[in-house]
Amino acid sequence: MRNKLLQGQNKLRYCNLELLGQGGMGSVYRAWDAQMSRTVVLKFPRTDVKESRKVLKRLRNEALALAKLDHPNIVRLYDYEENDGTPFI
Repeated sequence: MRNKLLQGQNKLRYCNLELLGQGGMGSVYRAWDAQMSRTVVLKFPRTDVKESRKVLKRLRNEALALAKLDHPNIVRLYDYEENDGTPFI
């Protein structure tokens, strides 16, 4: 399902998406970042709430907060992107 989502501008960058888990705000996938030759984790908002400004604001705020953190036991945020109107971190 998300492979279809990433067929736009990012189709050559992220591939082999594998669902890791789902929560109240979205879904988390493991993927291969072909551009940087590394495994990454991508978080997408739930499809039924991706139009909600409140959810999109929370995702953006989460990205901004993660970007300020630098600790070996905390995941590092590499990017906040949008693909065909769907944001993901």
